[in-house]
Amino acid sequence: MVEKPIIKFYLLQSEIPSFLNSLCIYYYVLLFFLIKNSNSLFGDAEYQLKM
Repeated sequence: MVEKPIIKFYLLQSEIPSFLNSLCIYYYVLLFFLIKNSNSLFGDAEYQLKM
């Protein structure tokens, strides 16, 4: 009975880092797209100002 919680804890420990890694990747992708979009938005604003 003592072994099962340890195995459960070990599984949780191994799952959490992969979850965090996927979360970090997701946020990096999100930031990347936000930066790209904001750059294009600023470019459009400058273009409109020049017009």
